[in-house]
Amino acid sequence: MNTSFQENFEEEGSYPPKKFNRFEQELEDLKDRLRAEGTSLSSVEAYEEISNFYLDHRKYREALQFADAVLDSTPYSADAWLRKGIILSNLRKFDESLESYAQALQYDSSNPYIYLNRGITLDALNRSREALENYEYALSIDDENEDALLNKAICLQRLERIEEAKTILLSIVDRTPEHPEAWFELGFCYDLLECYDDSLHCYEMHLSLSPYDHEAWYNRGIVFSRIGKQTKAIECYEFALLIHERFYPAYYNKGNALAALGRLLDAVESYTTALSIENKDYFVWNNLGNAYEELSLFKDAVTCFSKAITLHPEHSDSYFGRGSCFEAMGQYRKALGDYEKALSLSNENAELWHAKADVEFQLGRWRDAIASYRTMLKYDGTNVEGWYEYGEVLVDVGFAQEALKAFHQCILLMPEWSDPYYARARALFQLKNIHEAVESLKISFLLDETKKDLFLDEFSHAKELTEKLFFSQK
Repeated sequence: MNTSFQENFEEEGSYPPKKFNRFEQELEDLKDRLRAEGTSLSSVEAYEEISNFYLDHRKYREALQFADAVLDSTPYSADAWLRKGIILSNLRKFDESLESYAQALQYDSSNPYIYLNRGITLDALNRSREALENYEYALSIDDENEDALLNKAICLQRLERIEEAKTILLSIVDRTPEHPEAWFELGFCYDLLECYDDSLHCYEMHLSLSPYDHEAWYNRGIVFSRIGKQTKAIECYEFALLIHERFYPAYYNKGNALAALGRLLDAVESYTTALSIENKDYFVWNNLGNAYEELSLFKDAVTCFSKAITLHPEHSDSYFGRGSCFEAMGQYRKALGDYEKALSLSNENAELWHAKADVEFQLGRWRDAIASYRTMLKYDGTNVEGWYEYGEVLVDVGFAQEALKAFHQCILLMPEWSDPYYARARALFQLKNIHEAVESLKISFLLDETKKDLFLDEFSHAKELTEKLFFSQK
């Protein structure tokens, strides 16, 4: 093999003048420098520089070719095997990458960067516990290695050991306040710990160092959304999109924030833009369906929920949403089918049981409706509207005594609401308990005078009862 890089390099011939992009220009500058160094530079050194250049510019396949050329000449070089492992990991050839790190450790077991990069590859394989062992081994060699500390903290996040991760990240920013990655990850930790003010501060520190990081603007928007500051969240998402205009998660979450503000048409536009970039995200389809449903555009909503279901057949929220639209359009059997499917995926969802009960009653399946209401109340015993509707159904089908218990629960939960008193009176009339019915009506009238008109309309035939009620109140 020739040892002079210049000999091999010059075989490519001379180049006519041409217009280069930035990468090509930097590559030409590197080649010019290597030519100028001439015979003082070996082929191996030149190949190392070119491999590193391609690696720095994320041209991993080209980098691998030159990394292999280095190993052809220096097969016992730990650094060469480490470089190859890093390149293979970036090519997502993780098993081959781990083999390269193993080779590197055979020739140098004291290099913390071999353990560090092996940990990063293991993390990519979701082998986080093994990754953590490698980061700790790297730190046993160099306990101030900030790359190892940072990656250990990120690994601890994945293992849901958030407090430990936070402690490490605080130590990094305490020692190196200009460490943008540590501020970013610390912001994420505080978000997970629901310390939202601290999280926002960390993202602000990160952005003061890396103002064009679209992910940091995006994460900051997420935190603002969590604390209900939707307008500020939207501003953050828009900054992220100015930096990276095809970053579709920002369009998606901007849509969520707009929907939370009631700006549904704007939300639809934002979701639609997200789908024009990435149309296989079922969350976006589902939330677009929600927006259409709130706009009473039920057919459009059904289309969106159906698309979400096609992409993720076990997404219970999409069945729930589509069922709600079918119910709104009076297609009760289709609605019931979707609610039943949703419940097969999320059996303890009280809202679903409530919706199922309502549809079953509409279909005349009152026994099933009663059973569904009872299940709903088992999972959400404080749902005052659920207790009320359950009681109303019981009255309608003649179970007045059982209905009284339901209305009693309503009154306990919301004593200032007039409807349960009025409904309780109807149940008491069924049971021929006129005195208690009248007393319940009186309370209902005191809480809501419009109930008198309802009573006069519903009981217009009961002249004696009407006189008893109204004259007794004078």
